[in-house]
Amino acid sequence: MEVTYSAIQSNIQDPNGANLPPIATDSVTSTSQNAAGIFKSNFWDPAGYASNGFKTYEPLYPVGVLGAFPFEADLGLPAPDLVLLYFGPDGIPNTGDEALAAHQTAMPSAISHDPLVTAPYSANEPQLFEGYVEHLPFFINLPIGATIENFKRFTAEGIPILPTDDQGRENAYPLYRVEARDQGSKEVLAQVDVVLPVASEADCQQCHASQQVCDATTEYTLTCDDIANTSSYVTFIEDANDAPGETPEQRVINAAKINILRLHDDKHGTDLDVRRNIVCASCHYTPALDLAHLGPNDDNGKEQTQHISMSRAMHASHGNLNKLPKFDHLFPDMPPPSERTVAQQEEILQAACYNCHPGKRTKCLRGAMGGGGIVCQDCHGQMAQVGDDFTENFPIDGSMDLTKRVPWASEPMCQSCHIGDVRQVAQLKNSGQLNDVSINATDNNGNPDGLRLNMAYNISAHSINGGSDSLALLNYSDSRFASNKALYRLSGGDDGSDKGHGGLSCEGCHGSTHAIWPNKNALANDNATSTSVQGHTGTIIECTVCHEGSLGNTLEGPHGMHPVGNTSFSDGGHEDIAENNPNACRACHGQNGEGSVLSRTATTRTLQGKEDNETFVLAKGTPVTCTLCHENEL
Repeated sequence: MEVTYSAIQSNIQDPNGANLPPIATDSVTSTSQNAAGIFKSNFWDPAGYASNGFKTYEPLYPVGVLGAFPFEADLGLPAPDLVLLYFGPDGIPNTGDEALAAHQTAMPSAISHDPLVTAPYSANEPQLFEGYVEHLPFFINLPIGATIENFKRFTAEGIPILPTDDQGRENAYPLYRVEARDQGSKEVLAQVDVVLPVASEADCQQCHASQQVCDATTEYTLTCDDIANTSSYVTFIEDANDAPGETPEQRVINAAKINILRLHDDKHGTDLDVRRNIVCASCHYTPALDLAHLGPNDDNGKEQTQHISMSRAMHASHGNLNKLPKFDHLFPDMPPPSERTVAQQEEILQAACYNCHPGKRTKCLRGAMGGGGIVCQDCHGQMAQVGDDFTENFPIDGSMDLTKRVPWASEPMCQSCHIGDVRQVAQLKNSGQLNDVSINATDNNGNPDGLRLNMAYNISAHSINGGSDSLALLNYSDSRFASNKALYRLSGGDDGSDKGHGGLSCEGCHGSTHAIWPNKNALANDNATSTSVQGHTGTIIECTVCHEGSLGNTLEGPHGMHPVGNTSFSDGGHEDIAENNPNACRACHGQNGEGSVLSRTATTRTLQGKEDNETFVLAKGTPVTCTLCHENEL
């Protein structure tokens, strides 16, 4: 079997709907090349190894490695084959057969690969997932690392997509079709449509450019005050026309970038403005761009062990500015969920996370948690806490302090907030383990909750309550909903931990990190995946997506679930379990069968009552109770 991807039509009303016609579902992103009247990027300009992209990213690879691969438009950066690099052909680490090889993915405009031939704006050819990983070596030479057993996923890393569709319009959430094919006949065996998210929005210009500079583009409106351009020793760009760029928007962005380089040169004695083709990670380490999982190193001119990480340089440096009188209005802390209004929450998001992360226009806070009122700081802490990472001592002696967080690796887990089922949470409450946590009171429909937290750390650890920058995240590891790996995106599989339901990854049923289904926006492309396979949004919960026929009276579903919907289980088949193992029912349906947020219907359900054969229609989101159909037997 082989797996391929290609571009398909998606809508661009999400998240840009206000300025678009009622139907804008003809967005396709099959190429990242420019065309007459359409500018996407100057990454591949000028061509080949003289390009901006090559000169910028070459230091992130070992000496000579990036130059050993073709560097052409619509072809992604080489992504190392981690299995071959760390395990070798024999699958065993440190036996001497390890080797460096890499995959390069292409946009669907590629009609052949050796040599690369593209037909931008006309071709949309299925492209192969080049990799398959049985067991994933995840930063295994570092203390944070591990081998993810039975990972079993096809991989297509570094697809060079950009947030501009083939008509020149912004689309940060384009849809792609993933197809499983017979390797010989190429017959499509199965398919699913998924979002391939991509964004370039970062609004540094708000602080690093003047309003005059920002007004040079009409693509969007920003209030810019150049508050960062305060050094009397630096000549800052005050006219966007003095900055390079193919479009007014690019000139505004580049003016801010150049101002940042000049400020950095003035403060640290560097020569970045002279060099210009700079990727910050060459000095400020980030695991996000450590494709080979090597850890901080100084190879090929890098200085990663001599400077703080990118996360500390950005989050901590900016997050602590509000402690200074001149900047006390910048990057404000987010109050706990119970102490803020919706309007205040949005205002602080705009002034903090969304200053740099793609939020003002791209609206990256998506998915079920965003729709439920959870914001970045509820999971990750305030900016200063996010930036308090393991590289504090790098400028002094290069030593790692692994008592502190590692960016992209030390993250909240499912069990940080999904702390257990009804009975587990009752035990936690009775033992006093929930006295210092923020418990969600109701769901979006007003149903009582009380089972999930809306903050991934203790109330006393919040900055408003004097919490330190070294933020400890909660981990209720015995929760029914606990993930089995440190990162959600690596969790599931079949490693003997009884997680993953037949080897499935958690993302396979719940969706991707930060885009967990459902997206509250009815127009969202994110919802296309679950809707296409089960007929409604939300977690993939319908057994018929993967199974045929009746599954009988079983609790062998994900997280110990029974078959859902109008099945033999609901039509009287659950009686034996209710009589002989009532605690199994209480786990989700409540101690007294009164229902809970864990027993809500995922879509409108029609159920048949037992007592008088009455038919019940339950709207989506209704907690299923025992008394709905018969007397309460719990």
